[in-house]
Amino acid sequence: MSDQAIEYVRSLDRRQITWKQKSILKVIAEYHKCHQKGAHFSFKTLMDETFTDRSNLQKQLARLEDLNLIEYTPGCGQGNYSHFRFLALDFERQAQRRSKGGRKGGRKGGCFRAPNKERRSKPKAKSKSEDFRF
Repeated sequence: MSDQAIEYVRSLDRRQITWKQKSILKVIAEYHKCHQKGAHFSFKTLMDETFTDRSNLQKQLARLEDLNLIEYTPGCGQGNYSHFRFLALDFERQAQRRSKGGRKGGRKGGCFRAPNKERRSKPKAKSKSEDFRF
């Protein structure tokens, strides 16, 4: 469960979405995980928890996608879960990364190290086999 997703859904008001759409988003927010960048669960689970039939739920998800609130990727085949992603949360994360310079400060190792000039300036040591030429 992601607190960010739940707070985001709570911040939506009646001017943006209907009460049925908000109840669908609340269920998605309960299953949302930040490290997975979305919610992974079956479409049937969403049907059961929102007390909605398949066709009506598909219409509501299409409307939520048209409003650019979520991105829905259906699971193909048995055992593959559907993927629901809040687009606004991804946009906020990208904005934070840009402002902070990424998780590691824009550097590969996370800290800045000056190159070791002494190593580069020393000549290569000759091996013993190179000294003895026949």
